Amino acid sequence: MDKTLKRLVTIIYSICALLSIVLVNKQAFAADGGGYAVTGQISGLGYASQIYDETNGLPTSDANFILGSKDGSIWIGGYSGIIRYDGMEFERLDTSNGLTSARGMFQDSKGRIWIGTNDNGVVVIDKDKQIHLTYNEGLPSASIRSFAEDEKGNVYIGTTSGVCYADKKMKIFPIYDERVMNER
Repeated sequence: MDKTLKRLVTIIYSICALLSIVLVNKQAFAADGGGYAVTGQISGLGYASQIYDETNGLPTSDANFILGSKDGSIWIGGYSGIIRYDGMEFERLDTSNGLTSARGMFQDSKGRIWIGTNDNGVVVIDKDKQIHLTYNEGLPSASIRSFAEDEKGNVYIGTTSGVCYADKKMKIFPIYDERVMNER
């Protein structure tokens, strides 16, 4: 076989493989409906929605932040605490380890859930373990607003009094840069 024919055969095989992946994925998503039903990409599919509040299962209608985690859970944070919804039931998390409220939530690359409270620092949920970070560990403020992660796995924490980051060992490092020091 000459070079051109080999190249053409390779392209045809690649296109066939790509089409089979697309069709398999489309069929998998079609079974669930979801996004394809909403956008009309697959006709004949439907989707359902449900509004929850304190009258039908949600312990409170208070919600400042909502996070969908990789395991499919929905985390709801408000001034009255943290609620995790697994698709079947709502679970209000125990407040004794600092989970008093939530103004920001984040899931890092390791799957840990970071919860920024309004007045009690950060609580990191790592499977069954919780780590509570406060002024004592070096946070510039107990009032947390946002999170971000860099390529090294450091998690940046935006507070109402500046920015810091937690390294992989959960050690807090302040960022001494006048552009973010003492900023919300």
